[in-house]
Amino acid sequence: MLLSAPQPTAHNGGIISSLLGATTEHPYVTQVDTILGGEPIIKGTRTPVRAIAEHWKFGDTPEETARKLPHLHLAQIQSLVWQMAFGQATD
Repeated sequence: MLLSAPQPTAHNGGIISSLLGATTEHPYVTQVDTILGGEPIIKGTRTPVRAIAEHWKFGDTPEETARKLPHLHLAQIQSLVWQMAFGQATD
């Protein structure tokens, strides 16, 4: 799915925008208008991308985030963190 980046807010400090870029496709991210008002979420869940960004922003490793959000796969978290850090998606 092709996504438009959400606008930076005080809550996400622009991390989600840097994660998604101006317009990008990510293998683990989707948007559904009826879930969280169309906020980007992890495919197959109701977990917002913002949750991964916040864990990363506050210093959690992908492994720590996976322990705290056990319904997500480590590969999903690592891919999103990689994109936040380096600006490119991994599958």
